[in-house]
Amino acid sequence: MGKNFFLLELVNMTPLIVTTTLSLVWAFLADRIGLYKPFILASLILSSATTFLLSLVNNFTDLFIVKLIGSVVGSMSSATFPALLAKIFRDHRERKISTYMTLGLIGGFSGSLVSGYLYEVYGVRNILKFLALASLVPAAVIAFIKEEKEKQSSLRNLMFNCFLTKIARIFTAKCLLVFPSAFSGELIGVYFLEYLKGSPSLWALVSAVTTLANLSTILYGRLGERIGDVNLLFLAGLGWSVLYTVYGLTTDITIFALFFTIPVWPAFAIGYQTLLMKLSDEGSRASIYSIDNILSTIYSASIGILGGYLAEIFTPRPLFILAGFAVFLSAFIVKFYLLKNISS
Repeated sequence: MGKNFFLLELVNMTPLIVTTTLSLVWAFLADRIGLYKPFILASLILSSATTFLLSLVNNFTDLFIVKLIGSVVGSMSSATFPALLAKIFRDHRERKISTYMTLGLIGGFSGSLVSGYLYEVYGVRNILKFLALASLVPAAVIAFIKEEKEKQSSLRNLMFNCFLTKIARIFTAKCLLVFPSAFSGELIGVYFLEYLKGSPSLWALVSAVTTLANLSTILYGRLGERIGDVNLLFLAGLGWSVLYTVYGLTTDITIFALFFTIPVWPAFAIGYQTLLMKLSDEGSRASIYSIDNILSTIYSASIGILGGYLAEIFTPRPLFILAGFAVFLSAFIVKFYLLKNISS
């Protein structure tokens, strides 16, 4: 059994490492060519093939090989797709990002509602075959998007134009603001079930309501157009400081659940993605997104491990309070120092 768990973890982690690493290679190539659509189309079509192959696997070796191939294929679009969005979302970016995110939330939530039933009725293999065919639909949509070749400054040239300072400031702002979720976000479910004695069904309900509350993304998009992306990030930081402080102070499961459903993440996501899009206008769009993905993966894993270790020593409540206080200070550092001179 232990061997099986190890193999399963290996199967799950290796593709992530491959995708994260190779995405930078594809990003450099796409930026050099000045086109992103060909990489996205290739990724979607080949992903359809690997999904079909996944429905045929019968052992760990086959599963590992197919998922490894899938990770190589997926890496082609992990940075080029957001780069294409940045390229075609030239104006009203906050509103367009919020619309895109909302459609994704609706699709994801709808899929989660019916997936269990479909898997049970038709079987996992048949559903995977259906998904392989269905994945060709977004490929057809992408094919109709008109993309003109874009001449961009190389990443090397940008480094001599204060570019490195900008990306460092923006990513540092991200690290400071998402610290609570990276540091103690994985502990919330455990805290709800083990410390507040909530039931798994109640946690599932709270999670579902939280997902629906994130549909407020549309409102955040309109708000971002009025107050600017930096102020949207500032608002997200203040919101998280309140939420995590309440998580640490209250022992009432109802209060905890009510605050947990308050949507703050959309404000951060829209503000941060808008900043990245503006930065990518200077050149090397896909490379910027790839670098951000790599650094985010390393940061989230490192801080998450640290939070889990400290939770074993101190219990989650003081960690929630610490995270709330830290992000409160971070919100002001981000607004009045790190992003002060970055146009919003």
